[in-house]
Amino acid sequence: MSISNKAGTHIIVNLARMNLGEFDRPEKFDPSNHLNGRDEGTQGCPAAHGAKSKTFFPFGKGGRGCVGQNLAWLEMKALMRCFLQTYTVFDAQQAASPPDMANHSLLAELKTSWEIAQQPVAPVSVRLWPRCKAPLRILLCGPHASGKTTLLHALLPKYPACKGISEVARRVMKDGNIQRDQLEDPTVFNDLQESIFMSQREQEHALQERSFISDRSLIDPLAYKVWRMWDDDTKVAEVENKRALVCDEYLIKRALVFLVLPHGNDIMDVGIRLESATEEMKSLIEAFRFVLGLLEIPYHSIDEGSVDERVMNIEQFVARNAMRY
Repeated sequence: MSISNKAGTHIIVNLARMNLGEFDRPEKFDPSNHLNGRDEGTQGCPAAHGAKSKTFFPFGKGGRGCVGQNLAWLEMKALMRCFLQTYTVFDAQQAASPPDMANHSLLAELKTSWEIAQQPVAPVSVRLWPRCKAPLRILLCGPHASGKTTLLHALLPKYPACKGISEVARRVMKDGNIQRDQLEDPTVFNDLQESIFMSQREQEHALQERSFISDRSLIDPLAYKVWRMWDDDTKVAEVENKRALVCDEYLIKRALVFLVLPHGNDIMDVGIRLESATEEMKSLIEAFRFVLGLLEIPYHSIDEGSVDERVMNIEQFVARNAMRY
């Protein structure tokens, strides 16, 4: 059949109707339709290989094909390689599930329609998860009443692959039936910090192959012990005694440590925590900085600001620093 067209007529190739018999479900968005075989002259793109390469011609064919297609293939492959090495892409609606799930529905449930080319019928929202060589570990250390647990629960929805470690000190005190007034006894106080240290280490070690966020760290009980000591040599000896354990967890395994400071000068009395005046709180904060500095553990301070502002601060820091792992 011959068809005559007037000069200047625009002709659009209806890709939706071409070669419908080539695929089992041609109306479904399925990139694997084009993943087969190899032949010459297909610019090294898997989607263009094999007997079905005639169905895939994003740059046209023949003498009037796109003159820039070789550069375009190179740019796309280079960009996609860098992008997918840096991020895992998953459906934003599946944010409550870990992004490293073997099966997710982002492409399987994608609904499309044909215009000039196949397009989604509605916007597709995705989330980008940084790829790390090691699991992501976020540790919130700092004095009591600084909002670490509140911050933990605000962060967990932002990092759905992370497990949460929460309120280890509170559980140790409850299990040991330790009351606040007993903490004035140096022996009880030091034994409590040792129990908290070992319990926290056990919790973190159980998740050594997983990403997690904790509202306490191994730094905390060390800092509390140092806070109650007067002799500098004793402080150094106490920290050095735990150096191997702490550095193995936080330097070799590359944790992101945040020193979370109180919102203001007034410290809440919540029943099981030590009462602290402003000067005592300052000395406690200095104890944390002393331990972190002596162990040479990098950390980022989170001070004033609302919970949302603190979360944003941490997210920005993680985005900048997680890639170095």
